[in-house]
Amino acid sequence: MAASLFSSIICAVCFGDPGSPLSKGVVAGVLFLSSVIFFVLSCIAGTALLWARRARQLGVSER
Repeated sequence: MAASLFSSIICAVCFGDPGSPLSKGVVAGVLFLSSVIFFVLSCIAGTALLWARRARQLGVSER
């Protein structure tokens, strides 16, 4: 679905043949890099949530 959405946004003149191996490689590369960015941002958010939970636990135990 994401590949068909990506192909529909780019014009055929600039992008070339949607069925060519080069075009499929570009789409695969974009999807891979997007997944890497999502993974890294998820790790950062998870770390922030972990730190917030630990800070809350330390605040409760000190009282």
